[in-house]
Amino acid sequence: MRDIATAPFWKDFDAVSLAAKVDVVGGVYDTPFTPDAQLMAFPTVGFQDAKQIASAAVSRATYYLASGKPADAERVLRTIISFGFTFIDQGVTAVDALVGRMVVDIGRDGLHQLYLQTGRGDLAVRLEPVVRPKSSVRARQTPFDVVSARAAALSLIGDPAVPRSLRMETLEMLSYGGSCGSVGAMLTGPSDELRRAVASARASMARYPSEQAFFDLVERTMENGPRVERDADIVGRVASGTASMLSAITGNPRIATCTRLASKIRTTE
Repeated sequence: MRDIATAPFWKDFDAVSLAAKVDVVGGVYDTPFTPDAQLMAFPTVGFQDAKQIASAAVSRATYYLASGKPADAERVLRTIISFGFTFIDQGVTAVDALVGRMVVDIGRDGLHQLYLQTGRGDLAVRLEPVVRPKSSVRARQTPFDVVSARAAALSLIGDPAVPRSLRMETLEMLSYGGSCGSVGAMLTGPSDELRRAVASARASMARYPSEQAFFDLVERTMENGPRVERDADIVGRVASGTASMLSAITGNPRIATCTRLASKIRTTE
């Protein structure tokens, strides 16, 4: 446990956890993105790797507690929680937020146990695990309203109270819908409202060159459609071939990319 607690790795871990801002995009991805990069192929942070790091940090705190240094143990456990919030507040995907929540829970549970073992029940009670009710599946009472859903998504990306990871994920989803969400979008491109929303989000959220590159990719996807590998299915190949020809004739790349996306979805289902 001493070897774990004193490993050089924790210097970088603490630096990331305690930083006010973290360039997650620049740290995870090579930027600027290549012309064939696509949002749909973005790799995600591994649950298992993050869990192992958080669990090792709990062992680090345990070592300090066993060594008679409860203050250091508490500091380490709080750092785990901060590390989790780095994923939530600085990430770019919903998976980042989920990984961050898992890490936060590991740190919170460890801190809860520390307070119990050191006689600070008044603090431990504030960190007791939340009992969540069992989920239930209910039939939709009202039909799905695409217009309302789009308005809600546009509002979400402009809300600074929403974690950056979820705002970025929503931007990605809107970029697909802006090019392939309807026949109108495929033919005429994203709406002016969507373009303004993305531009506003860029102005308020893009802090580093890497994040500017991310927004460049979002806008490229929004204007041209997501890049999808050609389908091996014969029907999909015929449809994609026809669409590619129409794209070349009209100069509208969305006709081909959206057709390939639809074909991909069809064969997946």
